[in-house]
Amino acid sequence: ERAPVRWLAQLSDPVVRRYWENRSDTGEILTAPVVDKLNVLGSAQRDAVLLGAAKAGDERLTAFLVQAFTQIRGIDERGNAVVHYAASQGMVRAIERLAGKIDINLRNRDNRTALMLAAQSGQAGVIRALKEAGADVELTNESGETALMIAARAGRVQAIEALLPGWDYVCHDLCSPFCN
Repeated sequence: ERAPVRWLAQLSDPVVRRYWENRSDTGEILTAPVVDKLNVLGSAQRDAVLLGAAKAGDERLTAFLVQAFTQIRGIDERGNAVVHYAASQGMVRAIERLAGKIDINLRNRDNRTALMLAAQSGQAGVIRALKEAGADVELTNESGETALMIAARAGRVQAIEALLPGWDYVCHDLCSPFCN
């Protein structure tokens, strides 16, 4: 059972990833056997493979792997799930595919949601995708901060724009030189 996990982990190797990203014809070649290999694994190993791809920051592999899941439950030692890593690293495609397969408002051990992590790291595209998937913008962390407060404290203007309804229209009309 170790061989399939090792083989799948190699897809996130930086050299393989660069090759994959630079050649349009490699996607099917590299990923065709993945679903078959995932089906051989137990649910904990499947979750570990998906979590590993997200931790490695490999959006393409993470988004691809999510398609093979109907429900995602895996979390790491810090209480982070795929949705947390995807949000903090700007994986919009992965977030879009996670909708309905994981609780978008899931909290990690620090009592932070994916939306809060995206706000802190300024991931405006992810914020929009999370809101579209049903993320609750009113949830607070242990300090009583919402995602909007976190974005403001971190000085993430684009995240603030994405969190405030209608802000993009106001920004483009009134202060486009400052927001872009």
